[in-house]
Amino acid sequence: MVIFKDIGEIEQIEIPSDWVEAPRLETVGGRTLRKFHPLARPDIRLCSYHRSVPISAPAARAFQHTLYSPFHDLSHEELMALEEVFEGLVNANAFEIVNASTGYLNNRRMIKVVGRWLETKQDSVAYFFDVDGKGESIQQLYYAAPADEFDQHESAVRTILQSIEWKR
Repeated sequence: MVIFKDIGEIEQIEIPSDWVEAPRLETVGGRTLRKFHPLARPDIRLCSYHRSVPISAPAARAFQHTLYSPFHDLSHEELMALEEVFEGLVNANAFEIVNASTGYLNNRRMIKVVGRWLETKQDSVAYFFDVDGKGESIQQLYYAAPADEFDQHESAVRTILQSIEWKR
């Protein structure tokens, strides 16, 4: 295992030694993307997408309301109210949502969206976290892989996610 530190709200995370971090891209518009994948398999990836630029006040209120309500599956109305948070995931022409719900990941409240990218036939699970406590700054973690290989790598990704130590 290799330990990576300071990834958005993640203090540290353990990545298997047969995985690598893809070259980092420049931070664009307050957004930072970090990608980890098995060596020679960039199509199987776990990513951190941190948006430090605040989202709109109505979207932040909707995010906080949904995130901090009792755990539940999200309704269609909630998904649409969170369009700014979920970005492309609510585009039915691009992504098919199988399930969206609230819960915890390592003692941190999150919204989880599971589905499939239609064009690339990749399955994905995305987790959305409130970074600033106001719902305005969001960190997204997501795992994506070809649909026919998703389950094969999911346990490794679960182990990685369970290793997360959050800041604060």
